[in-house]
Amino acid sequence: NNNNSGNQQRRHQFIGSLIAGGMAGATSTTLMYPFEFARTRLAMDMGKDNAPTSSSSNNKHKTSVQAPKTTTTRQYRGMTDVVVQICKTDGPLGLYRGYGIALVGGIFYRVLYLGGYDAVKTEYGHYKHQEQQINNSNNNNPTTFLERF
Repeated sequence: NNNNSGNQQRRHQFIGSLIAGGMAGATSTTLMYPFEFARTRLAMDMGKDNAPTSSSSNNKHKTSVQAPKTTTTRQYRGMTDVVVQICKTDGPLGLYRGYGIALVGGIFYRVLYLGGYDAVKTEYGHYKHQEQQINNSNNNNPTTFLERF
């Protein structure tokens, strides 16, 4: 009965570790998502090509051919400008476009990463404790590894 109680307690600790990992993932995703969204927007801002400008020259003996020059105008001037423009057009919630799938991914990742780590660490500690108890009980009666089974 005591062993069953210990297993139930370990199961509760395991589930608690997974839930805590998921909550950590949800919290970090919620706080960091607007920054990631703005950074992605800024990285994708390649600019728009304007009409080519001619590079005409009075030199008729020119031997090299130059490509027409194009100018690009970017939509954003920096990270702050990205946030300001998105908030003006879509409101503050515009910074959370695509948040749902990022939240689900963040929760699952952190459940496995943080919760899994804590669960494995707890199980390893339990295993080491049991092994130590077996070694202590066998100090009076030394046995080989195979005799324990």
